[in-house]
Amino acid sequence: MRRLLWALMASLALAGASVAVPATGAGAQQNADSDDTDAHVTAVVLAYIRYGGADRYETSLAVAEAYAGLHDDKLDHVVLVSGERWTDAVVAAPLAGLHGAPVLMMPPGELRRDAVDFLRDAGVTKAIVVGSASSDSKHGPGRGLSDTALSGLAELEISVERVHGADRFGTAVAVAERLTPGDMPGLGNGNTVVVASGDVFADALVAGPFAALGVHPVLLTTPGELHPEVADYLRVARVRDNVRHVVVMGGTAALAQPVEDAIVDAGMKVTRLAGATRYDTAILAAELVEDRYQGLSGTSCFDNTSYGVARAHLPFDAFSAAPLLARLCTSLLLTDPGAVPVPTAEYLDLKMQRLTQETDADFYLMLMFVFGGDAAVSQDSLDTYLAEATQRIAEGRAGQIDPEPDDGDGEGGESSKSDGGQPDAAASLDCGGSISDGPRRLVPSTNAEDPAWSPDCKKLVYTQDGSLWTVNNDGSGQRRLLRSGAAYLHSAAWSPDGDRIAYVRGYQDGDRWVSHIWTVNANGTRNTQLTRGDTSRDQRPRWSPDGASIGFQRTLGERQFLALMDRDGKNERALTTHGYLEAAPAWSPDGTKLAFINKESLFVSDVDDIDDQAQWQLVTEFVYPRGELAWSPSGNRIAFAYGDHTGSDIHIADIDGANQEQVTDLDGQALAPRWSPDGKLLAFHTITSDGKHRSFVVGARGAPVHRAADCRPERTGSYSTGFPRSRENLPTTGKLRIGVLFVDFADVPATESIDTEIGRNLTPFEAILERSSYGKLDVEFVPHRTWLRSSLQATDESRSGPSPYELFEEVVELAGDDVDFSALDHVIVALPSAKFWLSATTPAAGFQGPLPPMTLLNGDYRPDFGGPNSWAAWGASHLVARGRFALPTLWPGDWRRHQQPDPPAGMRWIRTEWGLRGLNANFLADPTDPRLLGTWTFADGRTVDSYATHVEPQEMLAWTRWKLDWLAPEQVACVTPTDETIELAPIADPGDGIAMGAIPITERQVIVLESRRKIGFDADAPSPVSGGARSNYPRLLEEGVLIYTVDAFLNEGNLPVKLAGDSGNGQVEGFPVLGVGDSIELRGYRIAVEADTGDTRRVRIRKLN
Repeated sequence: MRRLLWALMASLALAGASVAVPATGAGAQQNADSDDTDAHVTAVVLAYIRYGGADRYETSLAVAEAYAGLHDDKLDHVVLVSGERWTDAVVAAPLAGLHGAPVLMMPPGELRRDAVDFLRDAGVTKAIVVGSASSDSKHGPGRGLSDTALSGLAELEISVERVHGADRFGTAVAVAERLTPGDMPGLGNGNTVVVASGDVFADALVAGPFAALGVHPVLLTTPGELHPEVADYLRVARVRDNVRHVVVMGGTAALAQPVEDAIVDAGMKVTRLAGATRYDTAILAAELVEDRYQGLSGTSCFDNTSYGVARAHLPFDAFSAAPLLARLCTSLLLTDPGAVPVPTAEYLDLKMQRLTQETDADFYLMLMFVFGGDAAVSQDSLDTYLAEATQRIAEGRAGQIDPEPDDGDGEGGESSKSDGGQPDAAASLDCGGSISDGPRRLVPSTNAEDPAWSPDCKKLVYTQDGSLWTVNNDGSGQRRLLRSGAAYLHSAAWSPDGDRIAYVRGYQDGDRWVSHIWTVNANGTRNTQLTRGDTSRDQRPRWSPDGASIGFQRTLGERQFLALMDRDGKNERALTTHGYLEAAPAWSPDGTKLAFINKESLFVSDVDDIDDQAQWQLVTEFVYPRGELAWSPSGNRIAFAYGDHTGSDIHIADIDGANQEQVTDLDGQALAPRWSPDGKLLAFHTITSDGKHRSFVVGARGAPVHRAADCRPERTGSYSTGFPRSRENLPTTGKLRIGVLFVDFADVPATESIDTEIGRNLTPFEAILERSSYGKLDVEFVPHRTWLRSSLQATDESRSGPSPYELFEEVVELAGDDVDFSALDHVIVALPSAKFWLSATTPAAGFQGPLPPMTLLNGDYRPDFGGPNSWAAWGASHLVARGRFALPTLWPGDWRRHQQPDPPAGMRWIRTEWGLRGLNANFLADPTDPRLLGTWTFADGRTVDSYATHVEPQEMLAWTRWKLDWLAPEQVACVTPTDETIELAPIADPGDGIAMGAIPITERQVIVLESRRKIGFDADAPSPVSGGARSNYPRLLEEGVLIYTVDAFLNEGNLPVKLAGDSGNGQVEGFPVLGVGDSIELRGYRIAVEADTGDTRRVRIRKLN
């Protein structure tokens, strides 16, 4: 083993320093018996071997190459995982250990050239892929490794096998089934497996080295109870594989007591590793396996002569660490980017001291394998630790570290801890306050804005009177850095190394405002312009965490997009080429993701995929685009300005939108939050109605946002998804009398009778409304049974139909005394369905004076249409969505947001439209997918099969029915507990059951669940189409639970309702319903369909974190 370690060190200069202390114990006694009266001194040299690349994939490759080096650079197997999904990587470790293989991460959709070279050079012949290709969140965060990315392996003559399950838990079990668990010597009287949370990566990650060596399968479970698949596996493995012992990773906040109880009930002994923090849990794992195994050379493993270290709050650096550390008999400890945390430092102190006490050698080497580059685990933090440890050990104070005083968890709540323990902030940083601090003025100026922290927390840079200033974190020591001159300097940002400051220099050029990015040394020297252009406005510069690049927002004419350049201004390029109002970029601490604002929505995306809207992850909405963003140092929270130009407050939320908190409640607008490097504070500024700008610092903890009472968000406009409906609209219960006037034209006369029009259109129209209301609405159509001949032309060169407003005035005169308008609630004007197509116009209330409101249906002239159409569903849709029921349509106001890219070869975009209100989503499918098959039946008896490209489930949405008072309160389950199960009856016919589940997220945002079956208007009923032919295209491709989000603030055209999984671009993965066994993570909740009785579906709703 020692020879192996020296081989790794052969080309490496020793980093760190030596610890020299008087020997004690056996070594000291030997010296006491000798003639030498000088105390024997043992030196411990701490040396580092770092595996870090330009990105996570280079880091993983460096680890894989090191692993191959231990096998003479030749490998038979490799285990591949997606570089975005930790849930696959942690369960892959023991599989890699079994096959003597590294774990190599790959981008989800790409086979990198450097990976190809490695696989070829190593002679790999077999690749085992762990994890589904699906990007569904039930498999874990991020996207799976796609088949497309693997296709190039065939050219290398590498066979590929994929191991996965229906979700992350099933994948863990599928991998475990491939393994024969080994024993953990001295524990369990049988073989051992590991159980960890499927929500918290750190606990499973630190189990990786001993799991890979053991071999011990790593099973993932839900936090609240033992997942059924895991329970089934344990029952079988107890008999088949003699599994008698389970290592449970994490405390009861990570895995609740019922998880452990279920394992014990299955006849297993449990060893729980429950540290106060994730750092402590890693230490407990190292202590558990200390000297418990033997390595390949027969030496003792995990003997405290070497350790791996990786950052605690992001998993990507250590995706590939476990097989290498297992081969090196080395445990994995956790640290922070800027400082070694107290628990880890105390542990290492004692282990280095122990080496000096247990050996009589003059020199001993302790190795530290560091995973990730300097931004992940800074060398300064390691050097600082070693210098301090050297002094402590020499003074006999090993492990005696006074922790920094702390007032909270460092980032606003339990979500930043592994199991309710200590803060995750770097202990060596102190930014001058506590997490519970109220707002305090940073400087007295009333024209101060954009305060931003220095990396060491000691200073802030800010704008005052158009110039750049710096100030100490306690408000003292104000100093002007740069004078404004004839410009306005703002939006400053400190470089990660603290040497440079990027800022915006803006000035008025005639009637145009021009702004560019500049940088300046932190002492005010070497002021340098980076961007240029007479017409561009460049704003909001943000340094990448490695300091190599600057992201910023650029405006050119009407285009606004995100851009990137090198730190010296070279290599400018657009990140978002579609240019649809992207703003306020903010880097994740690991540099792999960007948060940004698109219109009023906050998104997160991988930097590499940011130009693909399908990869954007929605965090939350109602975000003020001018408010800017800040990512927390731990990477799990984002700060933003919640509101609009009338007023905004600083909020924080998890990156999935969960656990949203309001931090400030001040007058005016609170803008531009910047998180302090220690994670405890936020700097920001306000603008009040009197035009004054004030800069503040506040603790980064807020109050949980108020959630919509009874799941009913308040209405914010005339056409809103909120409650209540506008009072001036039509009644939705009781009697509703609708007059119908049929009108034709001299140039386009009617060719069918009124009775034919009534049968084709009014009869199904009435059925849709009455059945959708469950009989609460009694619709009576009152048709005028004579074609009214208009004097207008049906069409001319300027339009495809008559003017609705001229037509309305004329038909009232034509109807005369034959129609008693005073007895009607509404009037529909309908044109001949053989020549006119679906369109609708409803003028504003009062257009016809005292007459009832009127709607023109079927008003689009189509001379070549070829046959009559039915406008019943369209009419019902318009009456509900844009007519006098006053609900908003759900179409995107700008179709650029729903333009789909060209599909991959052999695939086609399929559009779904739900609930007669324009709720759209598109998904990719095989063009010959049998679910899409339909048949045309013509008047002469001929039939033709074809495949649908558009499916339209027509049962009205549950939210629509609730808004229109068609659902009783007892039919709506408003879910507010953290873990609840509901039984959903079919929305088409719920009877007395629960028709809708609702989960309030904020005061105006709600998640909605409804059950869809092929009954009612979702049944595959034949539909009349052109030329007298009929089709039976499917409406509901799959039965299941439909899930969508409702935002009562967003108005019509801004997508106030979106299907789950739709980031706003109209794309979802697959037909958007969940069947039994399916689950989705949405806005901090996991929603899973657990059972289907044929009548109701059991859905479990559990709050994450």
